[in-house]
Amino acid sequence: MKLKTAEAIQLYANEITPKIDTAYQGIGYTPKNGEPYQEYYIIPAMNEAPYINQSDIIYRGIFQITLKYNSGNGIREVLERIDVIEPHFFKGKSIERRGVKVVFDDSKTVNLGTDGDRIVYAFRVDFRAFKIAV
Repeated sequence: MKLKTAEAIQLYANEITPKIDTAYQGIGYTPKNGEPYQEYYIIPAMNEAPYINQSDIIYRGIFQITLKYNSGNGIREVLERIDVIEPHFFKGKSIERRGVKVVFDDSKTVNLGTDGDRIVYAFRVDFRAFKIAV
């Protein structure tokens, strides 16, 4: 279920426009000089068993989009990108793909400082995922 959840969330995130280069967790990526990009991370949290003596679980976690923009231009561009991302993951939004339903909960944005010549911000959204009948 974890892999299907990750795929569902990443495919949904890929619908955001305008598109920028994306680095996927665990896959090599070389940033283009001077171009902004984003990194996707699925951060597992806890599993929850809603019923006693049943194997169904609620998979909880955090989906993080780490934005890396050139420093020296201020924070306008990165904050404008966050303004595009946030409404896509509003609280209560649900998506269904390949037998998994994902519901997004609270979100927040964090300034992570700099990484070399780039300013770094992270958009994080909590999620819950459930198996559904296909």
